[in-house]
Amino acid sequence: MGDREEHNVQPMEEVASEAVLNQAYAWLCQRRRTFPSDADVWALCRHWQRDRPQLRAALLGGTYRFAVLSRVTLTSGEEIDLWSARDALVLKSLALVLARRLPLSPIGIKRKA
Repeated sequence: MGDREEHNVQPMEEVASEAVLNQAYAWLCQRRRTFPSDADVWALCRHWQRDRPQLRAALLGGTYRFAVLSRVTLTSGEEIDLWSARDALVLKSLALVLARRLPLSPIGIKRKA
């Protein structure tokens, strides 16, 4: 979407757009490609074409709810809290849209000397 078009679209419409959801989906599949075979990401991948319209409807209808974080023990023994695959996808979609809509802070920009 061009800059002018982005501001004519409501933020949640952009978050729930096919383009943004597909971009977030590709990111999620890449990030979790080494997860165990029983991880929820693989069910999401198997059913993405079927589930995407339902996810879009929940986002646009304001009925989407985040699940409880899961505590996972890594092979190193470290425990981490992990978003469900679906929640991670929604959060990435939000981040993609916000990154385009919000101005960059000069404090967060690294400059070459």
